[in-house]
Amino acid sequence: MPILTTDGREIKVPVEATHVEITPDGVVTPFDAENQPLGNLGQLAVVMPGSLDELVKIGKNMYTTEGRVNPLKGPANIAQGFIEASGTNSVEEMMELVTSSRMFESNINMIKLQDESLGRLLQSMPRR
Repeated sequence: MPILTTDGREIKVPVEATHVEITPDGVVTPFDAENQPLGNLGQLAVVMPGSLDELVKIGKNMYTTEGRVNPLKGPANIAQGFIEASGTNSVEEMMELVTSSRMFESNINMIKLQDESLGRLLQSMPRR
Protein backbone atom coordinates (compact mmCIF):
# COMPACT_ATOMS: atom_id res chain seq x y z
CA MET A 1 0.00 0.00 0.00
CA PRO A 2 1.71 3.22 -1.10
CA ILE A 3 2.18 6.23 1.13
CA LEU A 4 1.20 9.42 -0.69
CA THR A 5 2.21 13.06 -0.45
CA THR A 6 -0.23 15.94 -0.20
CA ASP A 7 -0.05 16.33 -4.00
CA GLY A 8 -0.80 12.62 -4.59
CA ARG A 9 2.71 11.35 -5.42
CA GLU A 10 3.92 8.05 -3.99
CA ILE A 11 6.74 8.40 -1.46
CA LYS A 12 9.66 6.19 -2.50
CA VAL A 13 12.67 6.05 -0.18
CA PRO A 14 16.01 5.77 -2.04
CA VAL A 15 17.90 2.49 -1.49
CA GLU A 16 20.98 4.38 -0.26
CA ALA A 17 18.98 5.86 2.64
CA THR A 18 19.92 4.39 6.02
CA HIS A 19 17.14 6.11 7.93
CA VAL A 20 14.22 8.46 7.41
CA GLU A 21 13.04 11.37 9.53
CA ILE A 22 9.49 12.68 9.55
CA THR A 23 8.81 16.12 11.00
CA PRO A 24 5.69 16.81 13.11
CA ASP A 25 4.05 18.43 10.06
CA GLY A 26 4.76 15.30 7.96
CA VAL A 27 7.78 16.26 5.83
CA VAL A 28 9.73 13.08 4.93
CA THR A 29 13.53 13.33 4.62
CA PRO A 30 15.83 10.33 3.99
CA PHE A 31 19.45 10.33 5.21
CA ASP A 32 22.51 8.42 3.97
CA ALA A 33 25.14 6.54 5.99
CA GLU A 34 27.03 9.80 6.69
CA ASN A 35 23.80 11.32 8.06
CA GLN A 36 23.51 13.66 5.07
CA PRO A 37 19.97 14.45 3.86
CA LEU A 38 19.09 13.00 0.47
CA GLY A 39 16.42 15.60 -0.26
CA ASN A 40 12.84 16.16 0.71
CA LEU A 41 10.48 13.37 -0.41
CA GLY A 42 7.35 15.40 0.23
CA GLN A 43 4.78 15.90 2.95
CA LEU A 44 2.61 13.01 4.13
CA ALA A 45 -1.02 13.27 3.09
CA VAL A 46 -3.17 13.04 6.22
CA VAL A 47 -6.77 12.40 5.19
CA MET A 48 -10.14 11.46 6.64
CA PRO A 49 -12.61 9.11 4.93
CA GLY A 50 -15.77 10.64 3.53
CA SER A 51 -17.70 8.32 5.85
CA LEU A 52 -16.51 5.95 8.57
CA ASP A 53 -18.79 3.31 7.01
CA GLU A 54 -16.46 3.27 3.98
CA LEU A 55 -13.50 2.00 6.02
CA VAL A 56 -12.47 -1.59 5.30
CA LYS A 57 -10.23 -3.42 7.78
CA ILE A 58 -7.13 -5.05 6.32
CA GLY A 59 -4.93 -6.96 8.71
CA LYS A 60 -5.05 -6.41 12.45
CA ASN A 61 -4.56 -2.65 12.68
CA MET A 62 -4.86 -1.15 9.21
CA TYR A 63 -7.79 0.27 7.29
CA THR A 64 -8.35 1.30 3.71
CA THR A 65 -11.21 2.94 1.88
CA GLU A 66 -12.50 2.61 -1.63
CA GLY A 67 -14.48 5.81 -1.23
CA ARG A 68 -13.59 9.46 -1.25
CA VAL A 69 -11.10 10.89 1.24
CA ASN A 70 -10.87 14.49 2.41
CA PRO A 71 -7.76 16.35 3.58
CA LEU A 72 -7.57 16.70 7.35
CA LYS A 73 -8.91 20.07 8.48
CA GLY A 74 -6.34 21.85 10.59
CA PRO A 75 -2.75 20.88 11.30
CA ALA A 76 -1.71 17.26 11.85
CA ASN A 77 0.81 16.38 14.54
CA ILE A 78 2.80 13.36 13.38
CA ALA A 79 5.06 11.63 15.91
CA GLN A 80 7.88 9.54 14.43
CA GLY A 81 8.83 6.34 16.25
CA PHE A 82 5.55 5.96 18.10
CA ILE A 83 2.97 3.25 17.77
CA GLU A 84 -0.57 4.45 18.17
CA ALA A 85 -1.86 3.22 21.49
CA SER A 86 -5.21 1.73 22.21
CA GLY A 87 -7.94 3.99 23.52
CA THR A 88 -8.11 1.88 26.68
CA ASN A 89 -6.04 1.68 29.83
CA SER A 90 -5.11 -1.98 30.30
CA VAL A 91 -4.64 -1.68 34.09
CA GLU A 92 -8.09 -0.12 34.56
CA GLU A 93 -9.68 -2.70 32.28
CA MET A 94 -8.01 -5.55 34.18
CA MET A 95 -9.28 -4.12 37.48
CA GLU A 96 -12.78 -3.89 35.98
CA LEU A 97 -12.50 -7.51 34.85
CA VAL A 98 -11.46 -8.67 38.34
CA THR A 99 -14.29 -6.66 39.93
CA SER A 100 -16.84 -8.08 37.48
CA SER A 101 -15.54 -11.59 38.06
CA ARG A 102 -15.87 -11.21 41.83
CA MET A 103 -19.38 -9.80 41.50
CA PHE A 104 -20.33 -12.73 39.26
CA GLU A 105 -18.86 -15.17 41.80
CA SER A 106 -20.81 -13.47 44.61
CA ASN A 107 -24.03 -13.76 42.62
CA ILE A 108 -23.37 -17.46 41.98
CA ASN A 109 -22.81 -18.00 45.72
CA MET A 110 -26.07 -16.17 46.53
CA ILE A 111 -27.97 -18.35 44.06
CA LYS A 112 -26.44 -21.49 45.62
CA LEU A 113 -27.36 -20.26 49.11
CA GLN A 114 -30.93 -19.53 48.00
CA ASP A 115 -31.16 -22.96 46.36
CA GLU A 116 -29.91 -24.70 49.52
CA SER A 117 -32.35 -22.69 51.69
CA LEU A 118 -35.28 -23.63 49.47
CA GLY A 119 -34.12 -27.25 49.49
CA ARG A 120 -34.03 -27.33 53.31
CA LEU A 121 -37.43 -25.63 53.48
CA LEU A 122 -38.97 -28.21 51.16
CA GLN A 123 -37.32 -31.04 53.13
CA SER A 124 -38.79 -29.78 56.39
CA MET A 125 -42.35 -29.50 55.05
CA PRO A 126 -44.59 -32.47 55.92
CA ARG A 127 -45.65 -34.68 53.03
CA ARG A 128 -49.19 -35.81 52.51
